[in-house]
Amino acid sequence: MKGVNITDKIEVSNIMEIACAVCNITKEDIRSKSRKREYQIPRTVISNIARIEKNIHHSIISDVINRDRCSIIHYENTHRQNFENWKIYRNYFNKIFNAYTDIKYNKRKFLDNQALKSFLYNNSVEEVLNPNVFIDIKCGEAFLTIKTNYRYFSNQLELIRLALTNENYEYSLTVNLK
Repeated sequence: MKGVNITDKIEVSNIMEIACAVCNITKEDIRSKSRKREYQIPRTVISNIARIEKNIHHSIISDVINRDRCSIIHYENTHRQNFENWKIYRNYFNKIFNAYTDIKYNKRKFLDNQALKSFLYNNSVEEVLNPNVFIDIKCGEAFLTIKTNYRYFSNQLELIRLALTNENYEYSLTVNLK
C-alpha cells in the first residue's frame, strides 16, 4: 500500500497565510517570480518552517510557493547562517514562527480513539463493507482508520476535513490505497 499525506499542502498554505498576514503581502506576491527582499524572505521562512516543524517534502513546498525543489533545498541549507547573521531574516522568521506556533498550540486534540471515532460518525463520516481506500487520521493521541472505497472517497475526505477544521482540531490525514 502506498501512503500519501494530503494535509501537507494545506499546512504549507496555512503557513503562507500567516506569513502574508505578518509581512503584509499577498499569496500572489509569495508565488511571484519577483526577487524583491520583501517577498524573498517570507518565502524562505515559509519553506524553513514547513521543513523544520513538519518535515514536509521539498516538492510539496515548491508546488505551494511556486519555486523549484532546488530552491527549497537551498533555503534549508542557508537557514542557520541567515538566522545567525541576518537580523532582518531572523526577525521575520521569529514573527512568523511564533504566530504559527500560537495557532498550532491553540488547536484542540482528541485524547482517545473512541472519542475521535464518535465525533466523526456524528459528522456523517461512514465506513464501507468492501474497502479499497484507507484514510488514516491522527489527531492528538487518537488514531483512526476510515475504510472507504473509490466511489465515496472524496466525499468522506471532505466530511472529515470539514468536521475537524470547523471545530479547530489539529489533524493529519494519510491516504493508503489497497
